[in-house]
Amino acid sequence: MYNPNFKKLEREYIFPVIEEKLRQLRIMQPDLDIVNLGIGDVAFPLSPVFLEAFERALSDMKGRVIGYGPSGGYDFLKKRIIEVEDYPLEPDEIFINDGINHDISHFLELFSSPLRIGMFDPTYPVYGDAATLYGHEVIPLPCTPETGFGTSPPSMRLDAVFLCNPNNPTGTALSATSMARWIAWANEYHSLLLFDCAYCDFIRSPEAARSIYRFEGSKNVAVSFHSFSKSFGFTGLRLGYTIIPHEICAEKGSPSLHKLWNTIVNTKSNGTSYLTQKAGYYCLEEAARAEKSRLIAKYLASASRLKQILQPAGAAVYGGTDCPYVWWHAGNEMFDRLLNKHGIVTVPGSGFGKGGTGFIRLSGFISDIVLEKACTKLVQCVPYEIPNHRS
Repeated sequence: MYNPNFKKLEREYIFPVIEEKLRQLRIMQPDLDIVNLGIGDVAFPLSPVFLEAFERALSDMKGRVIGYGPSGGYDFLKKRIIEVEDYPLEPDEIFINDGINHDISHFLELFSSPLRIGMFDPTYPVYGDAATLYGHEVIPLPCTPETGFGTSPPSMRLDAVFLCNPNNPTGTALSATSMARWIAWANEYHSLLLFDCAYCDFIRSPEAARSIYRFEGSKNVAVSFHSFSKSFGFTGLRLGYTIIPHEICAEKGSPSLHKLWNTIVNTKSNGTSYLTQKAGYYCLEEAARAEKSRLIAKYLASASRLKQILQPAGAAVYGGTDCPYVWWHAGNEMFDRLLNKHGIVTVPGSGFGKGGTGFIRLSGFISDIVLEKACTKLVQCVPYEIPNHRS
């Protein structure tokens, strides 16, 4: 008997749908020059300093027998993460993994009874799809331009809330004040905050919240998920980590979530490769972190340039400051018009929840060549595609 919760999924995962549309477009218009501002993947080869990190890691393995490692990761990487990020944590509160998505979805296995899980709408679709497949109830928390695409804590208890900060797809970040409110709410209602930090390294606004563990009371309620993918360009290499403080329990009197998660990890994982973890360790040295900052600035600059083209034409655009995504309130037909008429690939906002209807996401994760082509195309087509600026 297959899992009946598959029937409850409201939509197909958006990115394979886009790929199919692209495939059909290439058949119908083989000469159309296509510019992809869609999926947020790395756009540049691994930097020499990152390649050197892997070479050093490989050299460390010469003449040594390195078999299965600890399921939750090696202490050398955990201690380096704590040192660099200045986390108030112990090494065993960090679990090394091969990327965020697995842990975000598998974490919900810890709970047998159906949970009521809140999530921003719009937001990254994996949260809602995973919750639905495990039989939990998804409670949308509407995020609009009027609220800065954040939302205040509800005046009721939810078992857990997913917070993506900065938010994918809107590219906007919660302020420190907002984060403090969420932590206070979670402590009051004994709720969990599941904090997706995939884009935290991109935050530049001084008022935005970057690390949840700098807030009082956070270790009682917050689990966080981190990635090397976007900031270090590790999407093809896979490395991340999950933080579960010892203090967190699912409910009063129950075993700690840390203990339960440790059981899950030991049961289902043989650990992330030594090579990748040791390379990650070297990538946290000063020279590599400087290169990471350079790449982040480059992606943010690309998003800013896309935004600067759209705004003067009258487009209602958001994000692009603390995350390299530009969120354009463009109407329900803009995705298809840009794709089929102009060869510009974006992501329809409806793929991120009902709150994304009428929006499209443009990605700044693009090369210099793609950026120039995209800017040329947008300058030519945007004045004619925005109703109030047709000639």
